Amino acid sequence: MATAQPVAPAPLTGALPTEFIAVERAVKDPVLGHDITVTRLARNLPWPQGTSPAQMAAFELVGVEMRWTPGTTYTAAIRTVDFALFTGSPFPNRPDPIINAQLAAALWSLLPAEVSAAPATGWIVVKVDPKAATAIRLDYTRPITAVTGTSTRFPKETFSIQLVG
Repeated sequence: MATAQPVAPAPLTGALPTEFIAVERAVKDPVLGHDITVTRLARNLPWPQGTSPAQMAAFELVGVEMRWTPGTTYTAAIRTVDFALFTGSPFPNRPDPIINAQLAAALWSLLPAEVSAAPATGWIVVKVDPKAATAIRLDYTRPITAVTGTSTRFPKETFSIQLVG
């Protein structure tokens, strides 16, 4: 019986960067106690080979390296889906795993889908519209959070870090 061999990720259209934009800005959710620090930014990440030229012309792949330290008062998680980059586009730019396999193969640490206990440091990649945006803001939106076994509810709230511009 043959065993399945792992499939190598598609090659990228260029090399991964070795120089980054230092950010070192943080926000703290005063209710849940989460600390979120953006350490570095990588712009113009290469696309997987075979990506449509129209997509590559319209969007930019931006890597955001963050350190997530969950609060200890509650067991609420910090989740990748709660992050977006805003660039002036009418829609938020959400994390996209389009080159996660290539980053992992290149030994870039990736953030997990969620963190609820131990701190984690790693990258998320976002497909940004428009390409070469002159202003980029990271928003972390804490969802409505209910404390189990109580009537306590914390409202949805957004915390922002200006990354560029």
